[in-house]
Amino acid sequence: MLLRSCAHRSGLACSVLVSVLLVVALGHFAAAQSSREQRPSAARESAYTATHEHQHSSKGLGSLQQRRVLQQRSRISQSQPAVYLPFDRNRRPRQNAGSNQQAGGTTRTGQGQQGQTVTAPSQPVSPSQPEIDVAMSSQAAGISPSILLMGRFDWQNIPDANGRPWSRCLDMVWRARRLSRGNKINFVPTHHWVPRDDGFGVSRFCYMHKNPGLPDTVTTNNGMYCSPWNSAVIQEFEDTMTNCLAEAMRQGFTPYIRPHLDDGLGKGIWRNGLMFSPSYTYGEFSYKQIMLDPLARALNRALAQASAEKKLWPRQDLTRPVVYMALQGEMSATVMRYTAEWQALIPGLRSTIGSKHADVKIGIGLNFNALDAVEGGTPPPNGGLIGWLVGSRRASQNPIPSIDAAAVNKLVSQDIDFIGISAYAPYTGPGMQLNEFENSAFNVGESLRLLANGVNIASLINSGKLELHYSEFGIGGGDENNARVGLAFLRSI
Repeated sequence: MLLRSCAHRSGLACSVLVSVLLVVALGHFAAAQSSREQRPSAARESAYTATHEHQHSSKGLGSLQQRRVLQQRSRISQSQPAVYLPFDRNRRPRQNAGSNQQAGGTTRTGQGQQGQTVTAPSQPVSPSQPEIDVAMSSQAAGISPSILLMGRFDWQNIPDANGRPWSRCLDMVWRARRLSRGNKINFVPTHHWVPRDDGFGVSRFCYMHKNPGLPDTVTTNNGMYCSPWNSAVIQEFEDTMTNCLAEAMRQGFTPYIRPHLDDGLGKGIWRNGLMFSPSYTYGEFSYKQIMLDPLARALNRALAQASAEKKLWPRQDLTRPVVYMALQGEMSATVMRYTAEWQALIPGLRSTIGSKHADVKIGIGLNFNALDAVEGGTPPPNGGLIGWLVGSRRASQNPIPSIDAAAVNKLVSQDIDFIGISAYAPYTGPGMQLNEFENSAFNVGESLRLLANGVNIASLINSGKLELHYSEFGIGGGDENNARVGLAFLRSI
């Protein structure tokens, strides 16, 4: 995807190479980019491997010409658009004959969780050097793979017939390598929360799976089950993520990690307004314990493994390998209102990951707007007078912490290395101008200026202190607000 030059505009988007992560709602855009393959009936199940781009911003560069010079010298890579990858939660994925021949591999057979015999794509041979040979225009943003991990069924290792580990995570990495010529890959591990009895906040965290027999399990509205974490499952999560991250590094990818929390009851509560402390214990564990700590340890172990095997490479625009880890993704309320607690985690995470083998970039993920929105801040929609009264009473029983503007300013200007944006700012529709892709960046820049004591994102980026990523991106999807028109537009290009 090419981003139009923004030389005619000043400020945020003109100072960086904007990076785009395409996370596809219900698999719609993935289907549109798949040589117009037939979309499966369970489109919602297809969203587990979507597309994205994470393009490193030109560090310390203030002009388009300077960026061109650097990129001509370093040949920053661009990956190809991803192809729709069908997934079904009820079985392990099969590779069709055509793609198997294209990959030049063989399939292997193993036993699934229910004992059924299934096939999976063979593991490609790790490259002797990164497969990076696509030069990128100075006005371009590449599209790279994204690995969505929605529950234990996505990261659990299952031995194949030869006793080698296999997981959906590994399978998606291998598919990404076959389908992408890029050098970046985004991991979106997604855990879940169960609201309190009053519907607000977090009572405990849980992990999604398909086994109804586990204790204290809640059933979601999509037929899945969510169970409380325990030490054994946390360790399993760390071990399997170590395997998957190490394999991504062997395949020549720079990993980006963007953790998510989703509503464990499947009622569609938006994570962006969820208010919680990352270090407070909800139930038996804190967010730090179930998400950040195991991921940091997994990165440390994966880097050591890849380095020992001499399979760890820097991107072509850098001299050292680098890993990116966001504290959270599209969860603005908790960062804006529990800022000091998030800041306190950063030194420990950097230390756990370690800088022996790679540079470590720590960042945050924000929505393109609604940075000051909070869960329960408004009454239920279409509730009339009763809904307004109930909503107001419940909100008053759950006081909302204020935004500490000075703390947010320090977090952005001193403590983190990048900001990732969920870039869903509206577009005008078919015939839209490409510079409309900049809207989300300008929105976030202005919101932070107003909420964080005038922090200047453009200045930070030009100074080399901060990178800007489009961590999520999408056009069309769903049936609301003329989304079908947008989807038709995508299919036409």
